Amino acid sequence: MDDELRSRLWNLLTSFYWEKGGHAEFPLHELGRITENMNIFVMNLWQCYFKQPYDSLGVIWREVYRKIRVLYFGFKWYDVYDFIEFVANYYPEHLLVMVYEAQTLEAFQKFLM
Repeated sequence: MDDELRSRLWNLLTSFYWEKGGHAEFPLHELGRITENMNIFVMNLWQCYFKQPYDSLGVIWREVYRKIRVLYFGFKWYDVYDFIEFVANYYPEHLLVMVYEAQTLEAFQKFLM
């Protein structure tokens, strides 16, 4: 996987998940605490996907986002796809607006074809 594709996929994750989720009142550029719904998702991601201890996660969204980003950009190419699949399968549906769900699926399909 080249850097361009990896970056484009990350941008899609950011646009359709990280910025549109349960932390809307705390955009990435603000130093807000993670909202409860996003916290539940991120804790599952941290424990079930990354297999990391909870106390290494942090509570400030910007810090958590940066940790996830560093891990993502360190993945082997096939782990990128596994990560996207995990996020798509375990992101709480009630955090997404139906329009974003359709756009997310369409956008990822476009990049993967």
